[in-house]
Amino acid sequence: MGILFDKYLIDMSKEEDSVAWLTNEEKGVRVSKFTPPFFPDARDEIGEIVMMHGQVPEKFQNKYYEVIYHEHLDTAETFFVTDGEMECITLGEKMVLHPGDIIHVPCYLGHSFRARTPYARLIVMFQTEYMNIAHAHQVYLREHHFEEASNPANAGKRAAEHHQIHRDNTYYYDTAPVATSSPTYRRFGYGIRSHTFPGIKLNLMVGRYETYGVKEVWEAEMKKGVRIENNAVRYDHRLFWIREGRVRFTIDGTEVEAYPNCLVYVPPYHCFDFEVLEDADIVDLSCPYQLQDLLEELRLILNKYPEKLKNDAVMNELFARFKADRVKYSFNG
Repeated sequence: MGILFDKYLIDMSKEEDSVAWLTNEEKGVRVSKFTPPFFPDARDEIGEIVMMHGQVPEKFQNKYYEVIYHEHLDTAETFFVTDGEMECITLGEKMVLHPGDIIHVPCYLGHSFRARTPYARLIVMFQTEYMNIAHAHQVYLREHHFEEASNPANAGKRAAEHHQIHRDNTYYYDTAPVATSSPTYRRFGYGIRSHTFPGIKLNLMVGRYETYGVKEVWEAEMKKGVRIENNAVRYDHRLFWIREGRVRFTIDGTEVEAYPNCLVYVPPYHCFDFEVLEDADIVDLSCPYQLQDLLEELRLILNKYPEKLKNDAVMNELFARFKADRVKYSFNG
């Protein structure tokens, strides 16, 4: 993993549950981080950007915070809008985003955000980005090389060192046409592909082909009474975000009850199970399985060779081929 991190339950509304919590009152913005990048592929670094323009002092009213138009050379990002309205630019076009909207930004794709309401919030998930390293570099420069850090002429050089290319925000916000759809856009409840089971609807939100092949991101709409038992011991971690409802997790014998705005972290080599206590919307932010491929194969077998579903040897081989664990699933609803 690279960084010691063993907190099972993370409430993203609490500063004490954060790794970093930085507020700029002049610009009305809070930037927080809740998990480190998990190695070996530096994924699932979770943060948030909260734009509180309604709380900006009057003398700073013309200095609203916005994420400048930029692109990354080696970083994928997924943005989840949870509150307010955001204006987003990708591919040179503007879109208005609302709670429940998602933008997945692969490397080399320009993107920018700014709020359209007095309060707006984005949850951000990074892959291969090192927020903590970039921040530590900036702190070191300010403390030891203040003139270098304060010189605007050096900003581009520092950005390039952290794999960013900045672009002109004003030009794009003033001239970009308004888009109604984008290949980067998704919305919770409507997956790239969806699969339905008793008590569960699974929506693929980010495909493996968009994450350098290391994971998928799934939304699971689950009814009260769904129970999943996973006794497999894996070398990789799991990370879940509870958007709605209440879910009780048991992680290596320790129970935690998760509620909206919580992350649940399962460290490597830990077994876990969970039970849905209230109808819930759960986002699997780090699915290591080739789950979409597996579900396609299972649908094929169900339609053409249903007898194979009862053959343990065939099922074991199938799940292993797609790097998936066989879990116990029940629904008392």
